[in-house]
Amino acid sequence: MLCASGPGARTVGDVWTYNDPPPALPAPPSTATAPALPLDSRGLTVFSNAAALVATHNPVTIVRPAPIHRSATSAPVPTPQFYAVDASSVAPARLGPRHVAAAWPAGSRPVALTFDDGPSPLYTPQVLAVLARYRVPATFFLVGYHALQYPDLARAEVRAGMAVGDHSFDHPIYPPFAALTAEQITTEIARGRDALRGLTPPVRLFRPPGGSYSPYVVATARRLGMRVVLWSVDPVDWLAGTTSTHIVARVLGAVRPGSIVIMHDGGGNRAATVAALPTIIEGIRARGLRLVALDG
Repeated sequence: MLCASGPGARTVGDVWTYNDPPPALPAPPSTATAPALPLDSRGLTVFSNAAALVATHNPVTIVRPAPIHRSATSAPVPTPQFYAVDASSVAPARLGPRHVAAAWPAGSRPVALTFDDGPSPLYTPQVLAVLARYRVPATFFLVGYHALQYPDLARAEVRAGMAVGDHSFDHPIYPPFAALTAEQITTEIARGRDALRGLTPPVRLFRPPGGSYSPYVVATARRLGMRVVLWSVDPVDWLAGTTSTHIVARVLGAVRPGSIVIMHDGGGNRAATVAALPTIIEGIRARGLRLVALDG
């Protein structure tokens, strides 16, 4: 991982992921919603400490806004994104200002590019070709049923030196992933992982659909041998009407040492993402930042 701070957890950019198992959490009954997610008048889930909010739509909204670059172009400005901490396992002080202790070698200044919702027979090869041309390692979070449809593409990602993670089997969004039953959450994570069996090294990273997670999601992923990974820079490349210029401006306007950037190689028309990628890579490197793949 990129940064570390606090016992039992790691921070990557503004995102918490777990190094050691979180405290034991009781599993809800298999037919119950896991965990209970009380909604306020805005349709937001409120944790018990009232300091963290989780949106019930994609993308997830939690805790802390990431800056979004406002360029002089006509780019639509997305709603500010927020990123999650586990309110049951992290001290309340962590929910205030950003706490990050750099743990990388002096001067390395890493940034991780990540790609969700593939593999796609049209766009994944194009993304891999750009990454190969620039010799950039990245991390791909694969939807299980797509990986079973296109196993050669999953293997191609590994052969190219990319890290691969589980993005659930079916990518459920409505209701949000954290509001599924305990059985559904476990099945989605496990089947997504199993669809990637045989890849080397074994899959150790899990990204929940829409970034929706809870203490139970974190604990379940950990029981299945995986860490939860979210992101800290989101150019909303999936948004209708988004151009490559918009994507470049949003990434380069927010990226900094320790950032995890989320983009997509599947789930729709990703031509704008492919077109933006060379400029993003060049812009990140021009700032003296080092592009890395996430490890498990």
